[in-house]
Parts: sequence; structure tokens; C-alpha cells
Amino acid sequence: MKVKILIFITLLSVSSASSAAMVWTDGAAFGPGKEVDAVYPQFASKWLIFRTTDGKYYSYRWGESEQMTENAKAIMSLLLTAISTKKRVSFYYDDSINSYTPISLINIHD
Repeated sequence: MKVKILIFITLLSVSSASSAAMVWTDGAAFGPGKEVDAVYPQFASKWLIFRTTDGKYYSYRWGESEQMTENAKAIMSLLLTAISTKKRVSFYYDDSINSYTPISLINIHD
């Protein structure tokens, strides 16, 4: 468990150093989080779009592939799990963009 936390903190610090505009929802990966109420893929734009109960939209762009990548499928699975089990999630996102805010990491709460 300690190794898992150490790897998570290392990845978080590397991500923070490379992009100053990236932040966690509520300021922490294990904060209160947000409840997701909708998630759907947009194959034309190659985005996974999801909405939180506060009305904000977030996105995950999976690249140039016509089909969803394994990462996009994993994020969609986490979000669908969060919706069906009423769990909250935290996102690591670019706070300089206002509409369809892009995320790079996601944490589902216990």
C-alpha cells in the first residue's frame, strides 16, 4: 500500500511540475469530490464527455483513433461505476479552460 501511495504522489508531483494550470477538484485527490450524472462518448470529436451534478462538463480526449482507447474505456467504466453506485469522484483537470474541461487523472472515492 505504501508503494502505491508513493507512486501516486510521484506521478502527481511530476504532473504538477509540468503543467501549472492543472488542479484537483476540491484541491485534493481524496477531497469531497463531485457526483457525476451523465457520461457519453463523442466518436466524431474523439472525446469522452461527462457532466457533474453542479452542471459542469468535463472531457477526456482519447487521441486520433476512431475507436475508444483502453484508457478512455477505463475512464468511462469508472464514471459509469460512480454513477450506478452513487460514489463521488475527483478529477485532475486544466482549470484554465471553461467549457468541456479536459481531465488527465480520475479518482473514485470509497
